Amino acid sequence: MTEKLLQALADARQRRRELSRLSFISRLFLKPRMAFISLWISVLKMTGTTSSVSATAFWGKKMKVVLPEVVSGEILRFGYIEEAVASAIITYAKTGGTAIDVGGHFGFFTLLLSEKVGESGRVLVFEPIPSTFAILSENSAGLPITKINMAVWDKAEKVTLRDYGLSYSAFNSIRDPRTGERRNTSRNKSVTIEATTLDSYVAASGIRPDFVKIDAESAEFEVITGMDRILREIKPVVCIELGDVGVEGATKSRTIVNKLISYDYRPYEWHEESFREHVPASDYPYSNLLFLPPQVH
Repeated sequence: MTEKLLQALADARQRRRELSRLSFISRLFLKPRMAFISLWISVLKMTGTTSSVSATAFWGKKMKVVLPEVVSGEILRFGYIEEAVASAIITYAKTGGTAIDVGGHFGFFTLLLSEKVGESGRVLVFEPIPSTFAILSENSAGLPITKINMAVWDKAEKVTLRDYGLSYSAFNSIRDPRTGERRNTSRNKSVTIEATTLDSYVAASGIRPDFVKIDAESAEFEVITGMDRILREIKPVVCIELGDVGVEGATKSRTIVNKLISYDYRPYEWHEESFREHVPASDYPYSNLLFLPPQVH
């Protein structure tokens, strides 16, 4: 399964490279579908409307996406997003294992985790925003996936999140969005939702995760603060989103990296289609890092 998925991802990357080499005119004539999608997204943005459509992930799974949302556009065009995260899941999530997806959005990585762990494995996904959770639930229907409509935080309490609507749902967060398009996301609504810690949820459910993917839109530090026991005792592989993009109140990425290293984890970065050991930096652009526990080094 691992080799099959890695090859499918490599093929998708190659198709994207070939497309990037074409001029606009060549794309228009040789890849009319891509040109149509771009035009469609532009019209939807200008009119302030959305459109639901079926996309095909790189391993062949169909899923619902919503244009003009940025993640949806990438999946519809190329069949994948964030190759570092996808590669980490394919390489390190275990067949028959238990994986947790913190920040499931519409479910792309949730579905990939489910594909990798297989029918004998288990996937749990947390997605707090109700409208996004509804699409995630639709995409994962019939699969052995436990869907939890809660936020993950450093304590069990109610938290208020900013819901920017389906068009900007990738940026829904407890803080400012990780996007320069604040002019378009200013008309948000607040959603109050129950939050839990991963430690308390795992203890109550009796599971032992061996892979945890975290994309919490500037709340990653709070997520790992609430998984102290998991990091000390269970030690799953962790794939986490980082980025120092000026979000007020967000913990610096270096602090997050240092905290995970303090649990005897070793960081790795995606570079030229492979993971290499990462040297901690003072500042981080938007990126994803892989953290391996001692037994996986």
